Amino acid sequence: MNPSLEQLREAEHRQASLGVVGPAVVVESGFGSCDWEPTVTGTHLRWVQREKSNHATVEIQYLIDHFLRPGARAATSGRAQFAEFSFDHVVSGVIAAERDDGRLSLITVADNVVSELVMTAGHDDGLW
Repeated sequence: MNPSLEQLREAEHRQASLGVVGPAVVVESGFGSCDWEPTVTGTHLRWVQREKSNHATVEIQYLIDHFLRPGARAATSGRAQFAEFSFDHVVSGVIAAERDDGRLSLITVADNVVSELVMTAGHDDGLW
């Protein structure tokens, strides 16, 4: 992964605003930079909506599968930057998400399994 200078500056600014000291962290999930980030304490994840942030469900599943759960893909990568990762997390929680197109969803994670319940279709869903 080679984040752009703009992505690094944005991550540094966001981390500084939260009081986090250290190098900027940018995670890419195939959809550009990931819009999930750890809280200041590092015990929770939070969604940071940006323009065109429509992949919350896919991105949280990516983070779980690649970095967080037991047996995560990065655990067997042999890469030095993961040497201190524990890969033993269980993610559970729920957020209400509204996309730019008006779609309103509940995104639920229970024991590392992600689901999305669409409460109101967006105008681009072809259901209006």
